[in-house]
Formats: sequence, C-alpha cells, structure tokens
Amino acid sequence: MRRRGATPVLLAAAALGVGCGGESDSGGGGDDSKAAGSARLSMSDVPQGEWPLTVSEGEVRCEVRDGVEGVIFRTPDGKEYLVNETAQSRGLPGIDPIWKQDPEVPGTHVNIAPVLDRGLKLCE
Repeated sequence: MRRRGATPVLLAAAALGVGCGGESDSGGGGDDSKAAGSARLSMSDVPQGEWPLTVSEGEVRCEVRDGVEGVIFRTPDGKEYLVNETAQSRGLPGIDPIWKQDPEVPGTHVNIAPVLDRGLKLCE
C-alpha cells in the first residue's frame, strides 16, 4: 500500500523524536556530532515505482548530534539534503527540491519512507 503526502511521514518522524543532522561545523559551539553510518541507495534498491526522488541514486547517512538522529541524502553531484522535518535549522536544505511530486494527488509528494527508513536504520 502506498502512503501519500509528506505530512504523515514527517509527523511520524517528529513524533519519534527524530531530529535533523548536519555538518559538524554548522555552528552551535558544544555540538557532539558524529556520523553513525552511511550507505549507497538507488532506485534499484526499492520496489519498482516506489523510488521517491528525482535523482536515481545517492548516499544516505545517519548523523547523531547531541543524541538526536538525523538522516542526510547526498546526490551524485555532491549536494546534500536533510530528510528529517527540522532540517533547515542545521544549515542544509530539506529534501523537497529532489522529492518527487505525487501525480495522483496534486500538491503532495510520494512516500519518502524508502530513504528515511534506510537512513534511520543506519542510526541503530
């Protein structure tokens, strides 16, 4: 079953206490930031038709900052986007620029779970 729209996934992430990662030099003095793990991720890694991004592959990673897990997606051209809802507060743009629109529900995005879930698994 395919979930629609950004709100349910992002609200679920917020409810779980999922924060946003970022570069360790993005300010904030006493930050304790570390990369928990990273992995290549591509459209061939998810069931056909469920890839949520406009780029076909990239690297997903988990960063833990002050005990809060953040998921970051890096495109092949080196641009980084935060997948978590509160991303903008860490100095990197949110995933919206490369997040596919849902053609069946105008004004919404397809389910971002394939990227978010993989990133959160790296935090474990």
